[in-house]
Amino acid sequence: MADNHVPTTPPPKRSRRRRVADLSGLAQAWENEKDVRKGSRKRKCLLQWKDPTKVGLIGFNSLKENWKVILHLINIYCPDSPPSKTVPVDDVKPEVQKFYEEIEVTPKSGLVHCESHSLKMFLTFMNRRHDGSTRKDNRLRALFDELTKYWPPKPRSKKNLVPDEEEASDDDAEADVEAQVWVW
Repeated sequence: MADNHVPTTPPPKRSRRRRVADLSGLAQAWENEKDVRKGSRKRKCLLQWKDPTKVGLIGFNSLKENWKVILHLINIYCPDSPPSKTVPVDDVKPEVQKFYEEIEVTPKSGLVHCESHSLKMFLTFMNRRHDGSTRKDNRLRALFDELTKYWPPKPRSKKNLVPDEEEASDDDAEADVEAQVWVW
């Protein structure tokens, strides 16, 4: 006989408890930094980018441009947070808003959220690239040295390094074959 199977709705997802980060003093630290304050008043935004097409693109070049802003974020956020946990956007937003109020700049609509999210992404980017290697650029070295004080580096896995060696040996083998073909 046929089973009368009645579809049921799945149980509701349990929401995770939101992690709260204490970032008090971050806006004041940015405001006390002369270069950050002066540049923010001039540009009317906290973060700086090479050109308008690069806004929001996180990489080493944009990290170098914003190193003083991020250094203060690391100094305040990382000591009390578990390693490798990025900063919650909802906790950065009030500090960015407070910074704009202190320097008496009215941000454009959505700018506070975008800059808060970019700061989170900068910290995520640094966490992913934090492998303990030494950086040639002084600004990057200062950022990663400060991050190392609070979060241990994650060395690259040997598993990822082995294919590079195998590829090099394959290239050598192909070069030997080509050399044998062209010998007269």
